[in-house]
Amino acid sequence: MVGDPTPRSRTTGSGSPDPRILLERMGLGDTIVGARFTALSGGVSSDIWLVDSPSGQLILKRPRHQLDVENTWVVPVDRGQAEVDWLRCVGQFFPDNVPRVLAYDPDTFSTALSYFPADRHTNWKTTLLAGDVDSGFAGRLGQLLGDLHSVTYARPDLAADFDNDDLFYLLRIEPFLERVGQVLPEVGGAIARSSDSLRSTSLALVHGDFSPKNILVDHTLSSPRPIVLDAECAVWGDPAFDVAFCLAHLALKSIHVPGASEAIIEAATQFRAGYFGACPHDIAPGISERLGELIPALLLARVVGSSPAGYLSKEEESLVTHAAVTSLVSGDPCGSLLHPEKGLSDYPW
Repeated sequence: MVGDPTPRSRTTGSGSPDPRILLERMGLGDTIVGARFTALSGGVSSDIWLVDSPSGQLILKRPRHQLDVENTWVVPVDRGQAEVDWLRCVGQFFPDNVPRVLAYDPDTFSTALSYFPADRHTNWKTTLLAGDVDSGFAGRLGQLLGDLHSVTYARPDLAADFDNDDLFYLLRIEPFLERVGQVLPEVGGAIARSSDSLRSTSLALVHGDFSPKNILVDHTLSSPRPIVLDAECAVWGDPAFDVAFCLAHLALKSIHVPGASEAIIEAATQFRAGYFGACPHDIAPGISERLGELIPALLLARVVGSSPAGYLSKEEESLVTHAAVTSLVSGDPCGSLLHPEKGLSDYPW
């Protein structure tokens, strides 16, 4: 991803229409009869409904132009196309690990997706914050991500389908990284290096929002299976971003859930091991090296960026800021600065 982002012709969308109209536009009018529509909360980037009809259940998504955050954060709504492209592509390789696209409206960028019942699926972020940590699941998730990067790395012909550099800049580089450099100029050099690296490295298909909130734990099998959601930031880019994004989220939770701190550190260790056991070995060293600056940069993004982690206390925010800034300035591993009392010789961060 080289050069300044030059957006293609974009549409901003308008107010959210009745979900019934969206379903009719998609050719799913039959599902409206006798259906119950429940608006789901918690999403920042989309209006989301659970549609419960006599013919079954599905999820309906329509991307928002203004994201649901305190600051102004306006992003083109055709990122819905990026998500559909990612789901359809990944679904060819890993059909059991992503929702199925049931229908799509290219005019409103709305999508109908298969639904995963809450009695058999839990959100990974929710379980982690509750102190329920399964390091084996984290290892399988890391392996899945490594497999995804590996199979798409072997398919450079897919790159043209995910030429979403401008969207990735608007959704990730500017609000997460460049904003940090503006607020904390003492780490501006390190932030610029990470930003430039992300914009110049194009190796595989990147999810772009690989965080616990976008991972479901499927309990229908003897070993819980990961299901990956919400790929609106999908881009052909640097696989290191997905790894760093997930590890940074786990790092935050390791300080926020003190009773599960050791378990979350172990889960992050297993995630990292699972990933590097499956990712393309010829690019693994470079990915590992880029994580050194990218992880603390993303930690700072969750404190001073456009989308802060709302569950952190002021004391936790101060700890994260001090550890991440010190790591970027000194080059010391971020993990030992986040948890100096543990005295571990090796951290996943």
